[in-house]
Amino acid sequence: MNISHIQYLSFLFIPYLLFPSGVCIFLNTKNAVFFMKRFCYFASFFTIVYFNLFAIDVSPLRAQHVFLIIFVPIITMSLEIFSSFFLNKKFPVFFIGVDNYNMSYFIAVIFMATAEEYIFRLLIFDFFLEKLQFNLLVVILLSAFAYGFNHIHFGFAIFIAKFLTGIIYSLVFFIFKDFYCVVLIHAFSNIIVFSLSFLQSKGKLCF
Repeated sequence: MNISHIQYLSFLFIPYLLFPSGVCIFLNTKNAVFFMKRFCYFASFFTIVYFNLFAIDVSPLRAQHVFLIIFVPIITMSLEIFSSFFLNKKFPVFFIGVDNYNMSYFIAVIFMATAEEYIFRLLIFDFFLEKLQFNLLVVILLSAFAYGFNHIHFGFAIFIAKFLTGIIYSLVFFIFKDFYCVVLIHAFSNIIVFSLSFLQSKGKLCF
C-alpha cells in the first residue's frame, strides 16, 4: 500500500471518531443502532474505494480455510460465553433489538466484519509490523486491544472476549496471510451472534 504514515494513522482513528465507544448506546439505543448501520456502510465503502480493497490477492479456497471458517467462530463464541459467565456470573445477552431482525441490519453485520478486519488487522499489521518493524507480539496485542476496545460499550466481559478473539484473528491473519479468510471467519461469527440474538429474543435458548 503506497500511502503515508499520516494517512494510516488518520484512518485508524476513524472508528473512534465516528463511533465513540458506548456513547450512542448509553444515550439512545435506537439511534445507536441507526448510527452503527450507517457507519458500517460508510467504513466499508471508504475502505473498498479509497484503498482499492479488491486489489488484495484472493487465495483459492482450501480445506484448511473451510475448517477455519467453521471452527474458529465456534471457539470465539465459546470464549465470549465463558468470559461473560466467569466475570459476570451469567450468560451473555445477545439481544440486538426486535426492530433489527431485517435484511438491512444483516447486511450491516457482514459489512462491519469487512470494515473491522481491514482496520484492526490489515492496516495495523501493514503499518506497525511492515512499515515500523514492531515486534510481532506487540502488533498482535495492539490489534487485539484496539478490536476489544471498539466493543467496550458491551461491558468488560465482552471487551476481554473480543480481546482474546482479536488475538485469534491476528494469528490466523499472520499465519495464513489471507485477509478474506479472516473476513469470512468474522462474518460467520457475526451471523452466529445475529442468530443467537434472534433465538434468545424468542425464548428458544436455555440462557
